[in-house]
Amino acid sequence: MALKLEPMTARLTEVAEHYDIHDCWPQRSIDIIAAAGCWKWVIPKKCGGAGLRGVELLEAYEAVARGCMATALILTQRDGACDLIAQGENEGLKQRLLRAYARAERFTSVGIAQLTTSYAGRKPAMQARRAGRGFVLDGVMPWVTAAEHCDEIVTGAVLPDGRQILACVSCEDPGVAVEPPMKLLAVGASATSRVRCRAVRIKPDDVIRGPADIAATMPAPVKPRVVSAVGLGLAGALHDRLTRTRLTPDLKQSLAPLRQAYKHLRTQLLTTAPATRHQPADADDLRIRVAVNELVTKMGLAYLTLSKGTGYCRPHPAERLLREALLFLVWSAGPETQLQTMRALIGPGLATLP
Repeated sequence: MALKLEPMTARLTEVAEHYDIHDCWPQRSIDIIAAAGCWKWVIPKKCGGAGLRGVELLEAYEAVARGCMATALILTQRDGACDLIAQGENEGLKQRLLRAYARAERFTSVGIAQLTTSYAGRKPAMQARRAGRGFVLDGVMPWVTAAEHCDEIVTGAVLPDGRQILACVSCEDPGVAVEPPMKLLAVGASATSRVRCRAVRIKPDDVIRGPADIAATMPAPVKPRVVSAVGLGLAGALHDRLTRTRLTPDLKQSLAPLRQAYKHLRTQLLTTAPATRHQPADADDLRIRVAVNELVTKMGLAYLTLSKGTGYCRPHPAERLLREALLFLVWSAGPETQLQTMRALIGPGLATLP
């Protein structure tokens, strides 16, 4: 898969700088990944998709990220929404929407950070109440990538009794308000916005799952291995740049551990990839994710250091790739990922101190 998608990666690399500078929707990049068949990758075959899984799917995400991180974020969030629908209990919804997504007739994304990393332990940011056989939603989705381009958004809400629902919210509903895209440190072209719902009605046909105690059983909308694969795609882009940089023998030797870590970590990710997308996360997933966080951060810092003042000026690949590397410190980073990442980055103490 990686070899097959090399031309796609090269074309994405050519336009990535442009979309980073202008923070505009990366339509050329979207067209490039569409030509590679991306809209079908995650969709089950019975719903008109390619049903990619395991190593093939991870390599596909890695190839997109190696070319353009903003495009990789858009694709993985869209695929996360599709995956939640595919794993849900509503067969009619699967047939109605997944086939349309596979044919690129409709577009979606996921907005459930209010149930996972962003609002853990706080008052529910998205609340639901019964309304006949359906529900009414009020609240906010704090992070929705490509929100202004969506036909539907997969979201989650909490009922007064603490149970939860997952559902598809139509962006044509007058109660759905998509705020202007956020000004992000990087991947601004992803058009990530806050989305507010005011008295938004959810029909039974649009419920993916619930009411149920979903928090403990809900699969992650974007799997830990997917995030790690995207991170290794970015590490691959940094590896390419570092390889082309003219270095003294001492500097080459200083970079050797990073290059070795990249190759070793990529092998680990792909050789231990689960056979199905639905396998629960385990200790290996956390370990690999934390190692990816550490690797892309250090590679980004190394490339900026070697680029000197030129790399500190916009636009330059060094400053862009470093900003993109920092995304992994916050993307789907729960408390344990935060803790382990901090330990990895800080270590036992600063090198210049006793």
